[in-house]
Amino acid sequence: MKYKMIVMDLDRTLLHSDESISDYTINTLNKLQTDGIKIVIATARPIREVERVIGQLRFDSYIYHNGAVVQFENNVISHIGICNSDEIVNSMLQDNSSLKISIEMNDRLYSNFNANQIWAKTEYIKTDDFKECSNNIAEKILMEVHNNININKYINDGLYLQVSECNVAMIMNKAASKINGIQLLANQYGIAIDEIVAFGDDYNDIDMIKECGLGIAVNNAYNDVRKIADDICECNEKDGVARYINDILYSGGYL
Repeated sequence: MKYKMIVMDLDRTLLHSDESISDYTINTLNKLQTDGIKIVIATARPIREVERVIGQLRFDSYIYHNGAVVQFENNVISHIGICNSDEIVNSMLQDNSSLKISIEMNDRLYSNFNANQIWAKTEYIKTDDFKECSNNIAEKILMEVHNNININKYINDGLYLQVSECNVAMIMNKAASKINGIQLLANQYGIAIDEIVAFGDDYNDIDMIKECGLGIAVNNAYNDVRKIADDICECNEKDGVARYINDILYSGGYL
């Protein structure tokens, strides 16, 4: 099998813990592009945060917000979100006034608390009633995990709940997922899903690791992710993605 696309998560997968990307990894990604292999980011991060951490490094396509926004080369080709996010959030706050909650919309984060407590360096707009988010489509709702709240009470059948980073719950449109974004990009490029390698570490990476032709978990991935992966690579701090690409995929003739 010759693989034609490599999809990678950012946090705890491609990025070091200080959000840096090593020269070794950058050189590996550049080699992939020179050889005609498509490289794609699939992340829960918004556009502005991806641009901040990757700097001048450019990928072929991008999947943001866990698949709510898909960018094929220079164009956004899919935007799937939540129409009544402000109503959902305010319903939660009526019952749980101390809840720390945010809405991602139009590449801005609206939050009723200091969002830097969870996402360091993140720019956000402080709000109490989320009126800025009415009559717009939100990419996702984010909230701290709260054991005393039955979140399903507040969301309809078109939405789903996913826990990420151990302490953050995300509410999203059911059609928004990393694997759906990958399939959309694969169709654009004329690449079969079996011709794609996916790297990840978190619960929101499970579907793409399971469904792509080769699914790799970094060594620091959660156990549930490691269990379903086809193989394990070194941890993010040791440039596991790039080392697997060079030591296994290139050396084995899979690229």
